[in-house]
Amino acid sequence: MKLTLFNGLARDLADHLVNELSWGRFKDGPPKEDVNVLERGTPFEQYCADFVKDRVPERFDFARVTSIQVAVVRKPTLKNAFVKIVVEGNTFSGKQLVML
Repeated sequence: MKLTLFNGLARDLADHLVNELSWGRFKDGPPKEDVNVLERGTPFEQYCADFVKDRVPERFDFARVTSIQVAVVRKPTLKNAFVKIVVEGNTFSGKQLVML
């Protein structure tokens, strides 16, 4: 498996999170959040980690993923999500911004 797959996963997660922040289950969260979702302490962190884990091939050893950093901003007229995935020292990122 090529690790560049994680570029697309980071973009997909960022896009999906903006939709969830605007109209979905996470629209009532804190205004700013910056977390490493691999800790899986909150439902938001669990959701993000599962989103990535479900989309990589089964033969990929998920322990190779060092961190999945997710930063979101919720404002009435702005939804912003930034995702950074680190796999064995390689960084892959994606971001999404929506003005409402």
